[in-house]
Amino acid sequence: MSAPTASVNRRTVLLRIGLVLAALLAVLGLADATQQLAAAGGIALAIVIVGLLLNLGVIALAVPAWRGSRRAAITVAVFGVVGSLGGLPAFFVPGVPAGAIIAAALGIVITIVIAMLILAGLGRRDS
Repeated sequence: MSAPTASVNRRTVLLRIGLVLAALLAVLGLADATQQLAAAGGIALAIVIVGLLLNLGVIALAVPAWRGSRRAAITVAVFGVVGSLGGLPAFFVPGVPAGAIIAAALGIVITIVIAMLILAGLGRRDS
């Protein structure tokens, strides 16, 4: 096996691992958002709806990204990172339980790692 082929295979594996993890995290995010819809009101409702839409976008775009669409893969990574920003208020709002802060931090870190896997899997476009 030549070096370029090995590099392409490695990138494909990284991309697909990132896409599977992104889709799984989006499904978990959908489940969480649907539970929060009933209890949310005001600005919290808007945040939940945006998170719901971003998670739906990740799930919908995972298929074309899997099939090789660079734009879809980049969008999956961006939607994931933007969606994880919904956890930032946990660090600034007083009275948030420690468990929620830890969960928000883990969610942000995991999402960044997934985005890095996807982007590393895309690599650079060869001429």
